[in-house]
Amino acid sequence: MRSCGPTHGLRFAAALVAVVLSLAAGPARTGAAFSPPRVLANPLAYGGRLFSCPDPDVFKLPGQERWVASCTSDYGQLNPRPGRSDYGRSGAAFPIYETVGSSLKHWVFRSFIFPPGRHPPGALPPLGAAPGGRYWADEIHRIGRNWVAYFAAQMVPTAADPVPRGTFALYVAWTRNLFGGSWQSRLLHYSGQFNAVPGNAMEFSGGVIDPSVARNPQTGALDIVWAKQANLIFEGQLTPDGLSLEPHVSLAVTANLPWECNPNPTGQHCVVEGPVLYADPVHRGLMDLFFNASGTWDDTYKTGIAVSADPQHLKWSVYPSPIDQSALGYGLQGPGIGAQPFVSPDGSLLMAVHLMTHATHASQERYLGFVNVSYASALRLAVSQDDASDAPPSGSSTQGAGQMTLPVPSINSGTPTRVVSYLASAPR
Repeated sequence: MRSCGPTHGLRFAAALVAVVLSLAAGPARTGAAFSPPRVLANPLAYGGRLFSCPDPDVFKLPGQERWVASCTSDYGQLNPRPGRSDYGRSGAAFPIYETVGSSLKHWVFRSFIFPPGRHPPGALPPLGAAPGGRYWADEIHRIGRNWVAYFAAQMVPTAADPVPRGTFALYVAWTRNLFGGSWQSRLLHYSGQFNAVPGNAMEFSGGVIDPSVARNPQTGALDIVWAKQANLIFEGQLTPDGLSLEPHVSLAVTANLPWECNPNPTGQHCVVEGPVLYADPVHRGLMDLFFNASGTWDDTYKTGIAVSADPQHLKWSVYPSPIDQSALGYGLQGPGIGAQPFVSPDGSLLMAVHLMTHATHASQERYLGFVNVSYASALRLAVSQDDASDAPPSGSSTQGAGQMTLPVPSINSGTPTRVVSYLASAPR
């Protein structure tokens, strides 16, 4: 469920169930062979052209057969023109679309989180090009009576904020009306803001991006993760209204495995970013953390997974191999994980990603697609029951008294199967 309303905490022992998260072309079938990939019949399009949607957030409206998508607003990213079915440059950020009909194949533009002339206090305004601000990876939730969006934008620091102008920071925006509402907004967190708090993990250099929020099934609290550009993932806890970050932050995942790195002119470029926090819908009490690794803005993406039964109190355990990777064929590259899994019109579980039909750095050519998520046979990873700490997690870390076995979500299980929807003949 997309709503982040109150839930009851579940006991730790409920997590001791085996699970694998795999991509297959249909509903979950435990122990069944994987089906070959299929392409949905119709393209995802808006106004007769490819539905460009970098870092997509797609979710089902609670209690309704309606789905919503919102997208990054970056340099070169065209925005829909209100009242028309085409795109153009504008100083707006985060377009919001809604499905037309009972499928995910056609969309209508509804509104912007930040229409032209509006932007968060303390952030560079979105102009659609330099020197305007860049607005990345929004994620929208229903919290109480508000719709709340978490995102990254470039900061204009004050004398009290010791970061360079243009550094990415986390922001929050909220409204009572998802479509066409007037969103209030403010700064949520900048890199190093809580470094002086005793026991905190240190954030040094680089901006913070890609926030993702989910309710912790063990505690009922709102947990948040984000990436520190571009090789660390941090975690924290939000206030009950979701509008402020508590001052204690921890290190969740570091880029320290060989497959998370690629050679570059200076030697090695190691990346973890794009975290997606997700409360396991099948095995209650577990939290899954999907993340991108290995590269950015290109076709070297790999997808990793970490799992914890209680992120605020137990270490994340990182599976030691990628669970998905780009350039698997079918004309697709760069599967940028963007959205928490959600229920599709046919009842299956989907995750929205952005895809490219050719290698490019252009935001306007990152297209909306979906992978089909299902639960099948088990992989297991032994992890310590020690309390969470800021020591770098490792896929082989099993030190400490008292060990247990946690289920590990796994995409593909070595078989490059995929369910996607895209236009094969992309404009060049």
